[in-house]
Parts: sequence; structure tokens; C-alpha cells
Amino acid sequence: MNRIIFKPFFASMLALLMVFAFSINPLAGFTYPKAFAELNDNVIDMNSFGKSNNSFTDKHVITLLTGDVVTVTKIDGGKGIISVEPAKDSSGGVQIVTLGDDTFVFPNEAMSYLSADLLDRDLFNITKLISSGYDDDSQSTLPVIVQYEQKNERLDVKSITALSGSEQTNVLESISSVALSTHKKQAASFWEDLTESTSIKKVWLDGRVEAHLADSVPMIGATEVWEGGLDGTGVTVAVLDTGIDAGHPDLVDQIIEAKSFVPDENTLDYGGHGTHVASTVLGTGAASGGKNIGVAPKAKLLVGKVLANDGYGQESWVIEGMEWAAENAKIVNMSLGSPVPSDGKDPLSQAVNELSKKTGTLFVISAGNTGAEGIGSPGAADAALTVGSVDKSDKLSWFSSKGPRFMNDGLKPDLVAPGSNISAARSQYSNQGAGSYISLNGTSMAAPHVAGAAAILLQKNPEWTGEQLKAALMSSTKKINNILPYEGGSGRLDVVAATTLQVYMSGSLDFGFFDWPHDGDGIVEKTVTLTNVGEEEIVVDLQTTFTDSDGKEAPEGLLNVSTNQVTIPANGQTEITVTVDPELAETAQRYQGHLSAFLDGEKIAHSAMAVGKEDEKYSLIINATDREGNPAEAVVTLVGPEYYPEVFTVNGTMELRLPKGMYSVMATMEVDMNTDQAGIAVLGNPEVNLDGTKIVELDARSANEITVDIPEKYETTFKKIEYFRSFGGNMKVISSQVIPPTVTKTYAQATTAVTSGEFQMNTRWRLVKPFLEMTVNGEQVDNIVLGGSTFLNGEYELPVVYAGNGTAKDYENLDVKGKAVLVNRTDVITGSERAGAALAAGAKLLIIVNDEPTLFTEWVGTEDYSENNPIAVTAVSGTAGEKLIKAALNGDILVNVEGTEDSPYVFDLFDNYNNEIPENLTYAPAKEELVKINARYFSDEPTPGGEFRWDIPTYADYGVGNLYQLSVPTARTEWVTASDYTRWFHSAVLLDDEWEIRQASFIYKPGERLNETWFGPVARPSFGEGYWPPERQWNDLVINVPNWSDGGNGNTGVLFTDELLQLYEGDTLLEETDWQLLYYNDAKEEETQYRLVSETSRDPNRWKTSVSTRTEWTFWTKYYGDVTTLLPMISLHYNVDMDMNGNAIGDEFIKLELTPSQVDYAVWSNQFEGVALEVSFDEGKNWSEVELTRTGDVWTANIENTGVAGDFVSLRGSAWDNLGNRMDQEIIKAFGVPDTTKLSADRTDYSIETNTTQQIKVTKTIQSENEGKPTIVDVTKEARYLVEDESIASIKAGLISAKKKGSTEVRIFHEGREVVVTVNVKDPVSVDPGPSPDPGPSPNPNPVDPKPEIVPEFTDITNVFAKDEITKLAAKGIIQGKTETEFAPNAQITRAEFTVLLARALDLPLKSYAGKFADVNSSKKWAYAGIEAAADAGIVNGSLDGKFNPDAPIKREEIAAMVVRAIEYKEKLKLDNLENPANFTDHGSIGAYAVDSVYKATALGVIKGNNGQFNPKNNATRAEAAVMLYRALDTLNLLD
Repeated sequence: MNRIIFKPFFASMLALLMVFAFSINPLAGFTYPKAFAELNDNVIDMNSFGKSNNSFTDKHVITLLTGDVVTVTKIDGGKGIISVEPAKDSSGGVQIVTLGDDTFVFPNEAMSYLSADLLDRDLFNITKLISSGYDDDSQSTLPVIVQYEQKNERLDVKSITALSGSEQTNVLESISSVALSTHKKQAASFWEDLTESTSIKKVWLDGRVEAHLADSVPMIGATEVWEGGLDGTGVTVAVLDTGIDAGHPDLVDQIIEAKSFVPDENTLDYGGHGTHVASTVLGTGAASGGKNIGVAPKAKLLVGKVLANDGYGQESWVIEGMEWAAENAKIVNMSLGSPVPSDGKDPLSQAVNELSKKTGTLFVISAGNTGAEGIGSPGAADAALTVGSVDKSDKLSWFSSKGPRFMNDGLKPDLVAPGSNISAARSQYSNQGAGSYISLNGTSMAAPHVAGAAAILLQKNPEWTGEQLKAALMSSTKKINNILPYEGGSGRLDVVAATTLQVYMSGSLDFGFFDWPHDGDGIVEKTVTLTNVGEEEIVVDLQTTFTDSDGKEAPEGLLNVSTNQVTIPANGQTEITVTVDPELAETAQRYQGHLSAFLDGEKIAHSAMAVGKEDEKYSLIINATDREGNPAEAVVTLVGPEYYPEVFTVNGTMELRLPKGMYSVMATMEVDMNTDQAGIAVLGNPEVNLDGTKIVELDARSANEITVDIPEKYETTFKKIEYFRSFGGNMKVISSQVIPPTVTKTYAQATTAVTSGEFQMNTRWRLVKPFLEMTVNGEQVDNIVLGGSTFLNGEYELPVVYAGNGTAKDYENLDVKGKAVLVNRTDVITGSERAGAALAAGAKLLIIVNDEPTLFTEWVGTEDYSENNPIAVTAVSGTAGEKLIKAALNGDILVNVEGTEDSPYVFDLFDNYNNEIPENLTYAPAKEELVKINARYFSDEPTPGGEFRWDIPTYADYGVGNLYQLSVPTARTEWVTASDYTRWFHSAVLLDDEWEIRQASFIYKPGERLNETWFGPVARPSFGEGYWPPERQWNDLVINVPNWSDGGNGNTGVLFTDELLQLYEGDTLLEETDWQLLYYNDAKEEETQYRLVSETSRDPNRWKTSVSTRTEWTFWTKYYGDVTTLLPMISLHYNVDMDMNGNAIGDEFIKLELTPSQVDYAVWSNQFEGVALEVSFDEGKNWSEVELTRTGDVWTANIENTGVAGDFVSLRGSAWDNLGNRMDQEIIKAFGVPDTTKLSADRTDYSIETNTTQQIKVTKTIQSENEGKPTIVDVTKEARYLVEDESIASIKAGLISAKKKGSTEVRIFHEGREVVVTVNVKDPVSVDPGPSPDPGPSPNPNPVDPKPEIVPEFTDITNVFAKDEITKLAAKGIIQGKTETEFAPNAQITRAEFTVLLARALDLPLKSYAGKFADVNSSKKWAYAGIEAAADAGIVNGSLDGKFNPDAPIKREEIAAMVVRAIEYKEKLKLDNLENPANFTDHGSIGAYAVDSVYKATALGVIKGNNGQFNPKNNATRAEAAVMLYRALDTLNLLD
């Protein structure tokens, strides 16, 4: 089947102001943006839809570094949908992986760079990109840090080649990097330059860091040291934070310089965090009369604003600030960082280490506020003095991040300080709190205590380096017994001890982490330097404490100190060694403690110590092998009950060392990618019990193909394979592989059933009628319709001309007008130029042959991507194209094409395997199992639209897919898999007026038969599951009103037109807005009734119905605490049968059902008391009340139709409950009155035999205005026929062609009206044209019996035009009936059957089976000898690949060609000197190969037209074949 890929469509349209816009893929016949050059006309881009005010929406659009555009939309039930639009020149393939709570979108083009560790994985972490504010609505650029291979001490910026589509924002010399701002609209160009560079070491996301959010100063002893004059005098401290309130009394005289590193922001502190931190370091307390004084009040302040006004900053801003601060201050406070654990190798951590080493600056950094293990960047850096938090009772703060460090178990944090309820200066620019001070919590508050202490210590020891300051502060802390080193480092900050210390030790003793196996673990020795800062030699005693995780003493001998007493010279140093023998440690244990120095029995210094010993680990060997048996690349996900999920790439073989336990090892692999049979395989083992060395074979050779089987012809417009593995909680993986259009195969490796956790694999298909079927000599040619081309609609037979490379020069002297042109794909010209040259030459179809064996895609619209080229363009693989070119060069060939822009049917299929993947992967659902949906998409005028149905598996929070093109108005049949394993979410859009409709998500039941309408009456404001509901958040009312829901049951929608929302209490207006979302932030806490009024209108020139609405809701609410509650808003659904013109179906009365509903789970809702209705036939000038009948919660009205054709019914509906909530709604021109013109068919049921045809007659009856005689118009040819099952019958211009036994419904449409009929097809008794002898070896076999013993009398030819010819041929034994009494004159005849008749009539010398044609073998016993004889005589030919297509119905032009060749074979002179007959009026439809034969046969009288037409493409009936055969034989005098 051919596949089409669709190009995202960018319209110049208003942005959606409210949630829930969407994305689509290409649309045929539209214009497309340059950013998606290779894609085709059928997927719509809706990213420009809904970009304004996305802070109030649940839609996020993210342009990735590669140029791929991801759209994430939240829908009801906490679910969401993900759409991905491929970048320019990409394959369109993408893998979507959820690891725990984070979802990644990996384009295929990025995978090799990720596997080589050249790209930061967070560049594709859409969860992080959205939470960081890097979505497209938040900013038009993506910040990255490009790190270069360091060749010199300093980065030579001038030597760096600029990367297209980016601007350099900072040079980060400390890490040999530059910070770039990449323009998302130029992402594809940036990616192209990036991937061509050879000097780049790695590209990082310039991630966001955040501020880590009190009398604490006396607690650490600062007030005591002030008395000795130690108050920071002469010391400069830099604070890198959110800026500063320079006018705050506590800071007004402290600031030396303030500089902003945040683009386009000054140094003012709108967040308040930086002012609070700075005053904790050195505030004077002036605003509090000296009460709230900082730790070092006489120090001076450098302010670097590196966090923006929203409290977040990019890593590059921070690094630039660090470089500036390190040049100007010896102490730098950074109360900021990433909440994500780091291994200390990220760009920020690298910068801390490099700048500390280079400048001797001390970086004091907060540990973070996750309350869990893992220190974020930059606190994870080795050189950082990393600070955790304690409260005023010296208990570890609940929020303080703990160690060990991620990945390598490094010993962090270094110490703790007060960080709970810290009162410090409040910025006057902050909207938090009031007055001069504010109390905050966080390790952000703890770090400045330490920075202030460092300033005091530096004042006392101005020659000290940052490393010495760090060691002294850590050595002098107060040891807290219930806080272990991995929680709080060496202890709590003690300023007095730090300023009076005699000895300090050289930092913590981190003995590392010992990996399994432990056979080679050797003793680790660490050197500790003890520094005496006094003027006298001292002797100190050394003691250790070392316990395991349970508080038990470490095994004897595990930890050893080289001496228990040491002499330290005055102002000198002494070294000792401390060793750990890991052999003595228990497996899977951590040991922590302290080395302490005592002088005269008093502890004077200490250092934290830690070591870890890994639990048992074993080798997990992963081998990746392709379908040819060669090492291959696979994308692997790994997860276990105790192993957080990972994704990585295996190239051939990888060996992992993992703890003993259960693991899932699943992968996807590209296979056969250099062929036109490219595929993707799911491979692996979801349950590996790792209790020793295990090997997982990702062997594509053992994978089975995944296939689908439905009765209709189809092509796949969307395909996805997905697997899910979970061991509970966050230990889960979801991997979704969206299959690109150039990939034709999918495979999966069978597995055994899992015994623990959950495992599922599924395949999702969207199948439609092929957009372009292309056959040459009966052989189908696989193709991809290209983006920027125009669809063909209908059937064509076109001569094929080869035009080289397709340049304008190649068309010189070629006649290609109205023909198909075959050209090579080369780099000589672009796809746009190729299409333009073919168009200029007059070609009807352009076929581009790839220069490689594979299929391909490219853009063929105008060079500026503004318009499509008005020519159909399709691509074929080099393999298929080579045959076509060869045939074209050898002689005339014809290509038969059938184009379908809008498929009459859609199959949305989902095949799920639970717990295991079986061997058989064919999904062949019976239609009885599927859900059948008769879908109607309304519009008052033709317009482009789009829709898609997302599968959302029960294990997932999101579905993956894109909206696809749909021409509206239209109707079609939609078939959907009913599965307990997935919900379905359906959404549709109209592009011209920006109207989106959403369904609630469903789990369908097998065999359901449903009717759905989209964009039809009655359109009005209504609440539903598709959009977020109206709610109360504390005392804020947040009311989102979907303003234009359509008449579909349960549908909700948004259309961006004029709207006014007003909120009242009584008659007092509280708030109003001109869009669909209203916020009111001062709702009363007591029970209060509010009134919401909505007024909407839409363009009456575009829409006939619902031109304006006014809806008023009255509802009660009150404060229920600090929780979100839903408001009890009422909606009314109006159900009336409609035609496609929006007119009610009925006569004197119109039946209308009204169903009220309230927001699900709303507070203050109960039961409905009543519904009322008024109607107007004069657009609201006069109203009359309608009586209603209630059945349950449905009220029914029978509205007397007092209007005339062309009038409209306006509605006033009201509904209320028993608690005082109410809705009153007025809809002007809700729907049209019943249409007096009726559509009908000549029958309701048609009975027909297989391989025969029958004509339907369709008429419309127009009632006259004065009740005179109606006018009846035949609209058979103009009507559209929607056949439920085209495998049973097809219909063109009302002519039924029966294919196989069965019954199918046919929906007939014309001018918005519809009639339904049934076609029943039955099988006749089948009789071959002749007997079927065995193919024996004799040189003169006689498989065709030339003479029947009895001349049959056929009872079904009495009134047939061919009666005489049939009777005479039957008498001679040349032709036989289907039975002894039935000839079946209207049945079709196959190529094999007619050839055998011709061979029999000509008495050709029959041949033994010689295999002349690949598809005519011994299974065609009755036919093969006659076919081979006719081929030897030159009467019949096969196709390019050596096939005859014996079972294909024979066309009238084929018979003409055969009989003329037969005459030429028997008596060539008969063809000389023939007169030239007049051309048939359908001359242009005659195939080039048959033109000469048709007119020769006409001249001979063998064939005759009908009203001047020949109908060459019609399948010949048995009667027509008999007549043409008879006349040919008569011409040869063979009937005597």
C-alpha cells in the first residue's frame, strides 16, 4: 500500500486563547511552512492555534533542538495527548519514552548523538522543558551550552564557527563553553550546523536553576565574635541571586556593585530572595533597630543577579556571574541550584571546581530542598562548600537534601546551618509579605549563614584560600549526634569555634564506593593534613567513630588510623593516614562517622568520614543483532523493582553490572533501513532474573512481523508500536515508537509471560483508502505522495514518459502533456524545481525515483514554502523505479492511478498483548467486533479541517498522534477497536474559523453501532469533559466556559469569536472579560449566589445557525477550605435529527429532546427539578412556550413547524435543580426548519450477483411553492456513495459492482441530504469456460474441449442484445454457460477466461505448461495451455514482472487489442487499407497501447460504440465479450 506523509499546516490565524488547542499534521491542497520541508499534504499543524495566554491553558508546544515540534495537551481525567511534527528533512520517526515521571521525545535523528554522549538527554525531556518554562509560548528560543574540546588554557572564542540560527549570549571560559540562544524557528538550520561540527564536546540544556528558599545568628555564635571585632570588616562577599533591594535600610551602605546577568532585567529584586539572602550574610539590622543583624554586618556586598524576576535562571547566566564574582570576591554565596540530583560533572559543577582551583574563591552553595537523597547542581561539585539546613533545635530540616551524591556516592553535604524560619530583609519590590522583614525556610537561608561565617574567618585570616576556609569551617562545626555525615556533613556551623580553632583538618574523608564483585577490593588509604594555626607546638589525640546504617559499630579493623596521637608544630602541619579495608565491610552497607582531634581531653577539630560497599552485582550482557545477523544499534530501556528506569543505546554489545534482582530489558531497533522494506522491531526480555551472568539477545532475526488484515483496500497513515513495563510506582517504562512513512514493516520478538509486575505491548494503526493507488500492467507500485503537491481525485490511465533528471531542459522535445512523467531524484535540482518543471511542461502526474533503494520524502511545493504546486507528485523507491524506467525506455507503458483525497472509511485499530508477546502478530478483526461509527462533519461551506482519534492505553497518562486532514463537510464510516486496554479520545477542528470540538474519552464496547455529528447544530456554550471545568480554588473563582460546543452528544468546543463573560452578585458586576476564561479572586467565604452571563456571536456570513447566544448561570458556592471544588454549573443538550444542511428532519412537527447536566463531581449539585423551552421562528422577535414531556432526566418537545423552507428555529431553554442552581440560554437560529426537498433512491434494497453490475437511480424531489406538481431531478451521477464495506461492492456514479458475497449498507449524499439503501450480493454457481484437465507432459495436450455434447438453452438471455451471438458460439462449443440453463450475460469475464475462449475459437496449437507467466501455473489447469498458446501467437502480453493477472476482469479496450492481434495472427491482410472511423467522444480515455486496435476493430465492425462513446475502461460483461468475439470470428470467416 502506498503511504502518505502529511505536512504541518501553518495558517495565519488568531491564537487560541484558552486551553486545548492541538496539533495536526499535513493537509493536502494547503500551503505549508518551510520548517517541515519534506512532509506531505495531509497532517495539519495547529501549533499556531492557541499560543496566546498559554499560562491559562493545558496546551504546551515545545520545539526541540532538532526542529521537531512537540505538542502536549491535557484533556479530561488527568490524561493528555502528545503530537510530534517532524523537522525539515527528518525521517518523521520518533521514540517517546516515559521513565518514571519524566517523558522524553527522542527523534530518530538524535539517537546516535545521544548514544555517543554528545547531547544532554534533558534537551529532549519534555517534562523538564515545560516545567522550566522552555515551551514555545514562554519563549521563542531554546538556551543551550555548547562545550568544546579544550585545546588551550583559554577558550579561543574567535576560532569558534558560528552555528546558524543562534546567538551567543555568554562565553563561559571556566568550562570551555559558550552559551547560545537558539531560535526555534531556525532549529533545523542550527541542528544541521551542529551535527557537522567536529570540535564540539557536548551540548547541554542551559537548564534552569532556582532559589533554594530565622534569630539564627546567635545560634551559630556570631554575636559572640562581634565583641572581638570580627564582623566581616574588609571582606567582600558576592551574592549571586535574584538581585537586591539596594534601598533597604539593612543594605543601603553595604553594596559595592550590583550587576545583572539576566538579559533585559535590571538588578532590582522582585522575587525578594536575593535581598533576604544578602541581609542574612551582612545586613546591618537598621530597619529593626539592630535586632535582625546579619552574620558579618561590616562586610561589603557584590550583587550578581543571575535569577530572573520569576526566581529562575539559566545555567549560563549563573556561570557568567560566577566568573565575574570569582574575580572580585573571595567568598561567593549561591543559594540556588537544580532540584535534579547531579553526579558533579554538569556544567555548573565543572565551573565551581575550575574557578575554585583557578582563583582560590570559596563557593558556598545550598544543598537543595528535596528532602531526599541526591544533591543537585552546583552543590554536587567537589570544591563547593555545600550547606544543608537545621532548625532552631538542631534537628535536620525536613526539606534539606541529603547525600550521598548521585551515581558515585560522594560525601555531601559538607555541613549544616540554620535554615528554618529565618527572618531577614524583605525587598520592597516583592509581592510576598509586608514590612521590612520576612521569614523564609530553605537551605537558601542556611548557606548565607556559612558565607557570613566565612567572611568573619577571612577577616581574621586574610591570606587564607577558599580551600582553607572550607576546611576550617567544616572542622569546627558542632557535631550533632542524630545527624549522620550523609545528612549533614561534619555538623552544624559554629562561628565561635571556627574563629578560635587551633587545629583544622583537610576536609571530609570520602573513601568512595566499592562496586561488586568485591574479590579485588583493596585497602584504601587517605591522607589527612592537620594544620596548627597557633604559635605553640601541640600534641593531639585522635579518635574515630564509625557505624553502619543501623548505628552498629563498624567491624574491627575496617577503619584504621596510622596513629592515635600526633604532634603538630606551631603554624605547621602534620599528616596522618587513615585506611579502610573493604574486605571487612558488610555487603550493601554504608559506614559513616568522624575522625576527631582532642587536646587535653577537649575536642578541637573533626572530619566526617564515609564509605559504601555495594550489594552483589552480576553481568547483564545485551547483544543487538539485525535481520542479517550483523551487530546493530538498539535503543534499550531498563527497569526493575529496585532499579529506576533508564534508556540508553547498545551498539552491538554492552555489558552492565547490576545488583541481583529482576529486570526488564526491552528495546527497539531499526532494520533493513537501506532497502524499500525498512522496518522497526521491538525486541527483548521483560523479565530477566539476574542471579548470575545473563545474556539478553536482541535478535531481529527471531522477531515476527506485525500485520493487519481488513477487507478494504487500505494504506497506513499512522502507526505506532508501544510497550509498557512496570514494577509499581515510578519503576515503569513506556516506550512509544511512531513509525515514519518510509518504514513499511514492524516486528516483535516473542516473549514468555511475566510473573511479576505488568507488561503490555500494542500496535496502533490508522488505515484509510489509499490516497494514490498506482499500477503498471496490473502490478501495484508502492509510493508516497509528497508534501507540497496536489491530490488527484478519480481514476486515470496515463502514458508514462521518462524525463531524466526532471530539469526544464530534460523536457525539451518531449510531449508530456496530460501524461505521467518519470524522473530521477538528484541533487541537481530541488524537489520544488522538479515539480515546477513538470507542471510547466503540462504533466498530469510526476513520479520521482529515489537515487537509493529506499522510499523517501521531500518538499515539492514552492521554494518559499508558501504554496503547493498544482500537480500531483509521488515518490517511489529506487528498487521500484528502476523497473519503471527500464520499461519506459523499452516502449510505451501506461500507469493506472486512482486518487482519493478524503477516504470514505477510517479504521482506528489497536491490538494489545498482555503479559507476553506471542508468535502470531496478525490482527484481523471481524467487523462484528469493531465499533462502527457513522460520522458526519458539518460545515455551511467547504473548508479545510482535521481530526484524529488518540488511543490512551489504560496504563498511560497520554496518547500519541497527530490530527489529520479532513475536507468538510463530509460523511464517512469509522471503525474502531473496542478494547479494555485503551480509552479513545477524539478531537476535530475547522481551520478557517478556528473551531475545535472535543469528545470525552471512551472505552468502547465490541460491536457498538454509533452515530456521531461534528460541528452541527445546536451550537452553544456548554460544559463537558473535553475542557477543564469551572472551579473554586480557595476563594478564587476560575470559570472556563467552552463557548461553542456543537450538537454532538457529550462534545464540548471552543471557537474564537466575539464573547463577553460577566460575573455578578445580585445586580453588582464583579468581573468581566472578553474571552472564555474568567478569574475572580475575592469570592465570599459564606454561602453566596453568583450569576455568570455569557454573550457570544459568530459571523452570519459564515454560519447559518447559532449566530448568537446568551446564557445566564445562577449558582451557589462557599469556602470549603484550601481545596479546589467544582462549581455546579448546568448545561443543556439539544437533540434533534438533522440533515447535513443543519435543517431539522420532520414535517408538521419537529421532535426535540432536552437533556440537562451538571458539572461532574460539583459541590452543591443534586437533582434536576425542571426544564422549560420557548421557540421562535422569526429570530427572536416573538417567542412561544412549548409543552415538554419528562422521561427521567430527558424532556421531549414536539415543536409545531410554523416556518417555511429557509426559516430557522431559535431556542430559549432553561434548566434548574432543587438547590437553586439554574441556567437560562437563548440561541438565535439554532437550526433550520425541515427541508421540503427530498432525496430518494429507486429501491431500498438491491440484490445482485458477484462479478455483475446494477444501476442505482437517485432523485431529488423539489416541492413547488404553491403545492403544485413536484419537480423530480435525477442526481445519480452527482450523488456521493458511502459504501460501508467496499470489499463486498463498490459504487461509481450509481453503478454497483458486486465483488463478493455479503450485505453492505450504502449511504447516499447529495446537497446535504441523505438516503440509506442496502446492497445484497450473492454468489452464482461457478462454471469454468471449459473443463480442467491435468497438465500432462504431452506436446499436444488438449485441456480445452472444443465441442460440447449438448447445446444448452440459456433461460437468462431471452431479452439480451447478444442472444444470437451467444447461442451460435455455444452451439459451436466455443462458449459455455455458468450452468446448463444460465449464461449470466451481465457477469464480468476475466482475462484468463476470454483468452481461453479466443484460443479455443482460433484453434491455436496448445502447449504444455512451460511457466511463461509467474502467476499462471498448474493451479490454473483449465487455462494455462490456452494462455501460453495465445502468448506464443503474440495475442496476449504480461506485465513488467512476468505476470499475466489471469483473474483480473478484462476491460473493453483489452478485448479490442486481443481480437485485432488475433486477426493479424490469422489473416494480416484483413487489416490493410481500413477506413479511419470517427473518434469516440471518450477517445482520451483509451489507453495508448489500445488506441490503434480500437479503431481497427471499429473499422472492421468488430466493436461499436454507444452514443458515440466506447467506454474503454469498463469491465466487459460476458455478453459483450461474446459479441466482440463472434464479430471477430465472422471477420475471419471462422463461423462457417
